[in-house]
Amino acid sequence: MNSKLLNIFLIIFTIAVHVNIFSQKQLGSNYEKVLNELLNMKVDSARTGSIEKYTLTRDAGKYFFESGIVYPCKPINEKIRAAVFVGKGIFSYMPPLKIEQDQLSRFYEKRNLNSEFEYVFMLFADSTFEELEKHFSYENLNNYDNADDVIKETLRFISDKDKKYFETVLMKAVLEDRRNIFFFSGFENEDSRRMFYEVDPFSSEEIKLHEGHLEGFNRRTRLDNVNSFNAVSDKINNEEKYNDFIDIEKYKLDVTIEENADFSASAEIIFIPEAGNQKYLNFLMYHKLEIDSVLFQNQKHTKFFKPEDNANLRIEFEEELKTDSVYSLKVFYKGDVLERNLNAWFYLKTSGGWFPRYGTRKYSNYELTFKYPSSMDLLSVGEKIYESEIGRVKFARWTTKEKIRNASFNIGAFKTFEYNEVGIPKIKVYHSKYGHRGSVRGIENEVGSDVVNAVKYFRDNFGEIESDSLTVTEIPFYHGEAFPDLIHLSFVTFTNTRYTGFDHKFRGHEVAHQWWGINVDFETYHDQWLSEGFAEYSGLMFLQHESENDEKFNTILEEYKDEIINNRKQIFWEGQESGPIYLGIRTSGKETEGDYNLIIYRKGAWVLHMLRMMLTDHSTKDDSKFKNMMKEYYQTYKGKKANTAGFHKIVNKHFNENMDWFFNQWVYDTFIPFYNFAYETEKTEDGKYKIKCKTSLENSYPEHKAIVPILIKSEDEKFERYFIKLEGDKTELELPPISFEPDEIIFDYLNSVLGEVDYVDWEDIE
Repeated sequence: MNSKLLNIFLIIFTIAVHVNIFSQKQLGSNYEKVLNELLNMKVDSARTGSIEKYTLTRDAGKYFFESGIVYPCKPINEKIRAAVFVGKGIFSYMPPLKIEQDQLSRFYEKRNLNSEFEYVFMLFADSTFEELEKHFSYENLNNYDNADDVIKETLRFISDKDKKYFETVLMKAVLEDRRNIFFFSGFENEDSRRMFYEVDPFSSEEIKLHEGHLEGFNRRTRLDNVNSFNAVSDKINNEEKYNDFIDIEKYKLDVTIEENADFSASAEIIFIPEAGNQKYLNFLMYHKLEIDSVLFQNQKHTKFFKPEDNANLRIEFEEELKTDSVYSLKVFYKGDVLERNLNAWFYLKTSGGWFPRYGTRKYSNYELTFKYPSSMDLLSVGEKIYESEIGRVKFARWTTKEKIRNASFNIGAFKTFEYNEVGIPKIKVYHSKYGHRGSVRGIENEVGSDVVNAVKYFRDNFGEIESDSLTVTEIPFYHGEAFPDLIHLSFVTFTNTRYTGFDHKFRGHEVAHQWWGINVDFETYHDQWLSEGFAEYSGLMFLQHESENDEKFNTILEEYKDEIINNRKQIFWEGQESGPIYLGIRTSGKETEGDYNLIIYRKGAWVLHMLRMMLTDHSTKDDSKFKNMMKEYYQTYKGKKANTAGFHKIVNKHFNENMDWFFNQWVYDTFIPFYNFAYETEKTEDGKYKIKCKTSLENSYPEHKAIVPILIKSEDEKFERYFIKLEGDKTELELPPISFEPDEIIFDYLNSVLGEVDYVDWEDIE
């Protein structure tokens, strides 16, 4: 080694050692001191006191302390932030919204709570202690009534000693010595169910009720969100709130990937504070990533805290951040985020957590630079603006033209197939060279053709997307995922195209996300069905378009219907009822595993199907009214975030009526009709046949409305079609006379309503 190379090596080595030594120094921050105080909270024996007949109100929740002892905890950062009550009390609670009352009833079979408790643990950044202190008498007690055990048991649900984690909102308030309206409490009710009530000023929905569970041999903790809604208290609504502490202008990501899948990177984060006087920020990233160092304003090392196997990166600043100022953080990190097997598959273990993210729905510009083996291909979001190759290493850079929500990449050894057609983006399909064996010959062209045809179909029926190119890449997982101009498709769909139609639907679903979820984003978790449900039904429409008939389309819809109707129904018992579409991710819980996919994707698709069926001219199969409605929705919200209310307005316009009845039943509620259907016929004097129909609901729902197609058939294959409007629990009507004798009358012959029907005798419906 010559002297010049040796000097370079020594410089690099010295820098590396400096970074590692400095990173160890970062852990000795004030953050650790406060964290340890929170994780090891104990009762303060000098401040205990008795309390009687006092009510502590926190928005929709009220704690009535009938009689007992208040045990304040020892100060944290010199202030009392927690207390335990032991004695007799009642927690009263009633959510203000019907949809939340319904959800409460699914958990507890009641629409409001008056739950008795023998203890309650309270964490707060507000005036809780001062309010309690005014109403209790100090007593010097040596017996703590197991108050420390109560603290320990409750903290399990919002902290983790091994991973050095504590609830972020209170942590930030304590560190910055702020007072805000944060309040978190936990207790067991009279049925020994763990309940947690929370007021979080920095959440889009400030009030939350959770139920806690301990699962498995290791007794892992789990919090299921029962209720979540906006505060009703003027005090909370008038409080200055910041749902986003910072706005990220740009990410500059510089990534190095080695042949053996070793991963290292730097992330420069350019941001503007939206709230002043901040000294701490929390970012999320894959838990196996390790931080080497963090630079502030590209020159000064700043303190950080990210323990091993923890997804939270906390950064501490020497001075408070100021609003309207532009700041820069540069995070140097590495870790086990990629894995490579013998078949040259690269497994990216997290599609979105491979860099420090501030929340999961922030829009930012991206500049992504990758250094990787020249034997591999790397595909990223954005437009490739630079690529070079030196020896066995490639360098490439991508930039985004506008702010996007999600950024990802894929790497591997691929065969490339290009599709250049007028009127659509240039499409490239990347199929793994060595990742699997046994694929059907030419499968990559089947995938490519589906992508091309899906883009054309959605363009014609929904509108144009502003993309010059679309990259489709195979990943070694069972799912698909879409990003702006980049689609990840499962290796399974590159194996063969199944006769059931699943692969056409699956490929169409992921392509459709370029319209639903990317060009038209959703506003909150309540509106996620506008992305996933719309993409799912778009995939089904594409399958129908590509098929010779509607058999596969209808078969999948029937399967979805059966799964939705019979979810958790066993011979001798029924599990917890599924929640409505509008609850989004909250449909999934301990007792409702899998409901997110079932309700948001599949029931969401059924909602669109019912709208389409009502707008279709079934004599000609012309569904242009439905497609025009979807076009207007797409054009209205293109480049924006849509919500359910906005889609509702467009539906009203195209139906030329108020469709509250439809959205109330299918989006905000869980009702699914079970019909009894009967009919009788009578020959008239002029030789025609008069038909009377009668329906009733087995499950009463007075607000029910539906438009149902009826098919009347004769023995010699003559037929008539009618649409009947059902309202309330019972409908009786007479159809126009027909010229032939009916042999069979089929209720909902078009499979246009998510429900079930039982054919009964006329007298069976009273």
